[in-house]
Parts: sequence; structure tokens; C-alpha cells
Amino acid sequence: MESVYPLLMDGTLDAVMADKAAQGEKTADEYRTYYPASPRTADIVAKMMAP
Repeated sequence: MESVYPLLMDGTLDAVMADKAAQGEKTADEYRTYYPASPRTADIVAKMMAP
């Protein structure tokens, strides 16, 4: 399983975080901080990016 941390840091997932923020209870920046600390980050991001 590949780490999503580099994708969060280089801005690749900015649109995903903005979309998640629009639908959730956190800001995009709060999601960026939360997901690298989550043990299931890769699974969560994969679900968010699924069509």
C-alpha cells in the first residue's frame, strides 16, 4: 500500500480535501492534518476518490 502523505503534501489531493470539507464538519486544512495521522488513511482517501 502506498502512502498518501506525499500526495497530501504536494497538493495532489487539494480538490479531494476541499470536496470533503464541503460535505463534512472540518475545513480542508483540518482534513489535511487529520488524514496523515489516521491509521486507515489510504483506505479513506481511496473511498473519497472513487467515482
